[in-house]
Amino acid sequence: MLGALFRYTQKCPQMIFIPVRTSVYTNVTAQDLWKTITSVSNAGAKRGRAKRRGATKFKDLNLGQRIGQGKLNMQWPGLNAPVVQGREVVSITEKPPDPMLQQRLLEVRNRLDRFRRLSIPPSERGFTGGSPAGKSLGKPDPINEITFDDFDSRLIEFKTLQRTIGKIGRKKFTSAFVTVGNGKGLVGYGKALTQDAQHSLQKAKLTAARQLLYIPICDGHTIFHDFYEAYYFTKIRCEKRPPGYGLRCHRIIALLCRLIGIKDIYAQIDGAVNPQNITKAFIRGLLKQKTYQDWANAKQLHLVEYRPENDYFPRLLASPNNGQPARTSLEIDPDEDLDFDRLCFEGRTVDKRQTSEQYEPWYATKEKTRYGWYKYLRRRHWETVQEDATVERLARMDEKRYDSYYRYPDEYHTDVLKQLKQRLPHIWYPRMAPDLNKKLEDEVEKYRQTQNGIQK
Repeated sequence: MLGALFRYTQKCPQMIFIPVRTSVYTNVTAQDLWKTITSVSNAGAKRGRAKRRGATKFKDLNLGQRIGQGKLNMQWPGLNAPVVQGREVVSITEKPPDPMLQQRLLEVRNRLDRFRRLSIPPSERGFTGGSPAGKSLGKPDPINEITFDDFDSRLIEFKTLQRTIGKIGRKKFTSAFVTVGNGKGLVGYGKALTQDAQHSLQKAKLTAARQLLYIPICDGHTIFHDFYEAYYFTKIRCEKRPPGYGLRCHRIIALLCRLIGIKDIYAQIDGAVNPQNITKAFIRGLLKQKTYQDWANAKQLHLVEYRPENDYFPRLLASPNNGQPARTSLEIDPDEDLDFDRLCFEGRTVDKRQTSEQYEPWYATKEKTRYGWYKYLRRRHWETVQEDATVERLARMDEKRYDSYYRYPDEYHTDVLKQLKQRLPHIWYPRMAPDLNKKLEDEVEKYRQTQNGIQK
């Protein structure tokens, strides 16, 4: 490498070339130098040495430095300083040395060795750590002169797709499904399919902002009534809840409730859990809600509420206001269904799931898997293997806690005594009922005499 210096004389400038010594550090890049101490052979990489903990990590030594900056604090026009400043041409000058330069560089390089986990607020983490679904995308961009200052957008679903095109072959696309809301009843959802991921997010957010829907909120915290809605194979049942209950539902429904402004609700999903179908089914159900006034006008009756916390004191919610008086008891058909829950569910009844005792899985009925299922029950299920423990618990039950005497006949206690004598004769038997004290004492005394006679 040659350095050129210009020497000016009175006659003409003269160029003098001064050779500069070179070394391997000036001919090899920093990445190649770091590779000599951080790389692992192919055989070592197969054995996991490439990802071992405590290995030397690559450092970018250029961090914290500027081109043209060094130990000599020189000002180079066009490199680390402007060429022209105002109407004057900047010249090469030497500035006072900076004593804190080396210390700042060492701090930047030492910071690279520390692993610092980024702290993300819980509201911005999304549903899971590895998926962008559920994360906030910020407020939508303004449309003409309309701004969305109070709005927030959330990503519901983000996936990569491939399409086969005749002349091109496989082509990748990204699909984004975004919802937008302001927490005051306005909500919208949009979908976009583009080749660029960032563009699909922006397009879906803009589409959702253009398709806003208004959903009324009952008392500012919940829905007006229970409802059922289905969209393809996704079925949702939502129930109204009192203040302070919270959002006990699927995470997508909870996210939609926060965007809408609903604070208390219970929802159960039956069937497919497709994110787009859940969103559409829930919003369709909210839009089909009827207010108290709508119910009163539809039935031409007064809508009255009874609550146990109010000692079932009647509270008038709505009365007909369509110009006709409310019907009397003589005008109501005796076969007319006036159950409010059935009217909300459109004649449907709530499906009460079978308990674990009533439910029998499919592998308990097939011949190939039947033996393994009952073998598992014998080994694990407390109802089949802990008969002795059940009898022992009955025997050890305190008299103050035992309130089943009037519920069971005396024959049941007699059977328990027989089981105690046959299975667990060594345990202490407390009193099980007032009129069985003598029987218990006689049984215990007979057992003790028998044991003493055997020992003698």
